Amino acid sequence: MSGSRTTRIAGSLAAMLVVAGLAAAPAAPATTSTNHAGTTSDGGSWIADVPSPWNGTVLLYSHGFGPPQAADAPDPSTKQALLDRGYALVGSSYDPAG
Repeated sequence: MSGSRTTRIAGSLAAMLVVAGLAAAPAAPATTSTNHAGTTSDGGSWIADVPSPWNGTVLLYSHGFGPPQAADAPDPSTKQALLDRGYALVGSSYDPAG
């Protein structure tokens, strides 16, 4: 397997484990969420959401194929569930040049 394919598979498995663990972990509602955004040197974009209180863990969302805009969660309900549990979320777009 190529390195990037292995990395994508590992990232997908990690995301599935986190989402599967959401049902088992009690939710502590996030009081606030700070949003951050920027641009990478190759022209891509990134976003991050950090809840308060933050549990110290950052989850990198690798969104695979789809729209080229930055995303840090697969959907709004999953995003809110992760933020409510104190996870910071980070994601990026694709290189616009491919």
